[in-house]
Amino acid sequence: MTVLAPDRLFIIAEMAGAHAGDAERAARIIDAAADAGADAVKVHLYTPDELAVPSFSYYPLYQQLQFAPEVWQRLVAQAHARGLQVVADVFGVDSANAAVGYGIDGFKVHTADVTNRGLLERLGASGRPILVSVGGSTWVETAEALTTLRDAGAETLVLMPGFQGYPTALEHSFLRRIQALRAKFQLPVGYASHADGGSDEAGWLPVLAAAAGADVIEVHVTVDREARGPDYQSSFDPAPLASVVQRLRAFTPALGPATLDLSDAERHYRAVHKKFVVATGPLHPGDVVTADHIGLKRTGEPPTGQALDVHGVLGRRLTREVATHAALVPADLRARVVATLACRAESGRLYGKPMQPVGDRPIIQHLIDRLRRVPIIDDIVLAISDGPSRAVFIDYAERQGLKYVVGPEKDVLGRLIMAADAAGADIAIRTTTENPYVYWENLETLVREHIELGMDLTVTEKLPLGAFLEVISVSALKRSHAFGEDRHRSELCTLFIAENPGVFGIRRVPAPPEVEGPDLRLTVDTPQDLMLVRALWSALTKPGHLITIEDIVAHLRAHPDLARLNAGENTLYLWK
Repeated sequence: MTVLAPDRLFIIAEMAGAHAGDAERAARIIDAAADAGADAVKVHLYTPDELAVPSFSYYPLYQQLQFAPEVWQRLVAQAHARGLQVVADVFGVDSANAAVGYGIDGFKVHTADVTNRGLLERLGASGRPILVSVGGSTWVETAEALTTLRDAGAETLVLMPGFQGYPTALEHSFLRRIQALRAKFQLPVGYASHADGGSDEAGWLPVLAAAAGADVIEVHVTVDREARGPDYQSSFDPAPLASVVQRLRAFTPALGPATLDLSDAERHYRAVHKKFVVATGPLHPGDVVTADHIGLKRTGEPPTGQALDVHGVLGRRLTREVATHAALVPADLRARVVATLACRAESGRLYGKPMQPVGDRPIIQHLIDRLRRVPIIDDIVLAISDGPSRAVFIDYAERQGLKYVVGPEKDVLGRLIMAADAAGADIAIRTTTENPYVYWENLETLVREHIELGMDLTVTEKLPLGAFLEVISVSALKRSHAFGEDRHRSELCTLFIAENPGVFGIRRVPAPPEVEGPDLRLTVDTPQDLMLVRALWSALTKPGHLITIEDIVAHLRAHPDLARLNAGENTLYLWK
């Protein structure tokens, strides 16, 4: 049973007790649901003794509404033949077992049974999607029911607000609860409408529920409201039901995807109507941009890549001529490129990782030696954690003549921004200081293309873990810090950018075949990692030769036992 699809509302026509115990009438209701274009029909399957004690006022009605097993089998088969799925409200384990035998496609947990642990466990183990009625249940009861269902094996769960007031008054529809439930439980949410089936409001309430975010819409159906039989109050006759379904189907395209990414149409609109930074007069190489030089205006030739921000342009020096009214692009501006390296020694797996010796120098020195070979890098700044080890890194930075900043241990992204600002960086080069062997050879090209294309993040993919170098616009780092969560401010400093490709310009460059190796680990996070990089140093070091990633990949392919030394270590890697 497919109850969730990104581009389609799932519409359930609920028969409930509207058949009045007449199998022929039930068959006509199924046909009405199919003719209307619903996706499923919902039935009530139960024995009277599962529902109530014999003295309960509706007990005789429950007896009247029973069908023999062969009738249910015939009705389910009819629904399937008409292209309908069958959802069953069941009120006990015996009925649940019977429903599975009839071949029903999904279950709904009635509010009456949200605390019925035995039934919930049976439904959770059924392997079928489960709709959970939440009308009239407290949120704690709902949470407990979801835990029970999940523990029993349920995978597809949908919350269904709405309750039967015979009929339910409009002011009790509570459509805003759809979003409240989604936010609380992080689950899909539908809506079960129980408005007066003969009212105009009943025809529009499902559409409003869809607009409020409902993924599943449930409405009642009968074949003769005038007969005033069981469950007639909220039921549509066949023709009004068809109108409601048609209205919902026509409305569905207006819902669009549940994403904040821009559509192609929005991108076209943006290109035509957005203002860009343009020159208000001719500008020349070497000019320092001031407020008098630029303005925000629409242009018939919008630039490609990420749009420049006025404040990110002011004070920058031009690299080439810019004509009056031309939009400025990143390549027009001199960019200061700084390697920002986050440093800390505290680790439960391997203490002091950046300062662990590999050959004749610490890991961090191997990294810096490689970065210093890249002419486009203007500066290197250490972003040192304010933890107990800070004195070690401060001493190292001062001995090496490196700039440094000290910032919060947990806010790694914040420290990188501090380091970038300390050096006046426009572009940050980032890797972790536990990586002795980085692929620096294409970094100059990456940076130049990053600038020319107006990217926010550029990285080489499919390198060995620990060989990557990220090229990041500092403005993108600052937006990540401002709008991300704590997890985005951790060691995974570019995770927010990677998760929002519709917001940021991201360029992923394939690694050359000779250095490709996403299955290999060159970062140092464990004692096994350290043993590997030391073994590579011993095997590949030659006078006057800097060990390259190409050397390493070839050696590890030729010596798979060595590669297995740290295989299986778990590290989140964004650029596989």
